[in-house]
Amino acid sequence: MSDDPTEPMVWLPFEPALLGEIPSGLRYDVVVPTVGEPTPASAAEVEFYVPPYRFADVDSEVMAQLPRLRVVQTMTAGVDHVRAHLPEGVTLCNGRGIHDASTAELALTLILSSLRGIPKFVRAQATAGEVGPRQPVTAPDAADRQQQGVAALVEQGFVGHRAGGDDAHHLA
Repeated sequence: MSDDPTEPMVWLPFEPALLGEIPSGLRYDVVVPTVGEPTPASAAEVEFYVPPYRFADVDSEVMAQLPRLRVVQTMTAGVDHVRAHLPEGVTLCNGRGIHDASTAELALTLILSSLRGIPKFVRAQATAGEVGPRQPVTAPDAADRQQQGVAALVEQGFVGHRAGGDDAHHLA
């Protein structure tokens, strides 16, 4: 990080160290706009702004107070929620690809949970004792389903590709 006032100012909603290797030649300030709190003094210098996930009215109000703003980088793949609030001449960048791996992991987790009957087990646990004696809950395992040709993974887009990986069995 730099203290040179001639280098561009970047506002992030998290500590810059979370980026791993911090790009040189930039100054950073951690800013999460909050209703009722004053805009930081560095607002006059901000050229690159990464708004928090929860883009709200306060974020669009703050963007309007950044006279040197050149780029807004969302942490989401979609940008429709920001586009209408973007000041004239500012470049809008999306976060496409940022969450592909974690979304693929979640998708596979939910698919496998469903195949293994986890929702049934959770419902049975939540109602245990309320409706009489506990009833056994069973579910076939996913390996049996695959052998029967029931389980399949279909790659669709970037997230599907990440979920597929090199070890996945692909259908022709």
